[in-house]
Formats: sequence, C-alpha cells, structure tokens
Amino acid sequence: MKAIDELAKALAVRYGMPSDIHVPIAARDKESIEKYIGHIISTFQNSSRTNVIVVTQDESEMTLKNLQSGK
Repeated sequence: MKAIDELAKALAVRYGMPSDIHVPIAARDKESIEKYIGHIISTFQNSSRTNVIVVTQDESEMTLKNLQSGK
C-alpha cells in the first residue's frame, strides 16, 4: 500500500468527505507522486517543464481494490 498523507485526509474528513473515498489526485513533485499515487512510467516535456506524467499503480494494490469492490 502507498503512504497516506494524514494531514490531507484529516482536512478532507473535517470538511465533509467520507474517509473511505479519500483519493489523491495531485502531488507537488515527482517524489510525492511516487510516494502517494504510484510508479512513474514515463514523462513528456516541453522546453524546461514536465507537462505530462504517466503513472501506474502496483498490481497488488489494483487487485486489493478489485477484491474490496467485488470485481
């Protein structure tokens, strides 16, 4: 399982989001993407800025989510 940003989760719950649907959708840098979301498999750059980052989850995490959802 990936690490959980407990502060972000606490803030989401405080403002009404159920804790079981807290999903990270953004990160401040590539290290945070790797830590909280998944593995970076490729990036695309335009000049000096990275514009696109393709991320995948661990297969074991995807299997766990499928089992929990009944798929």
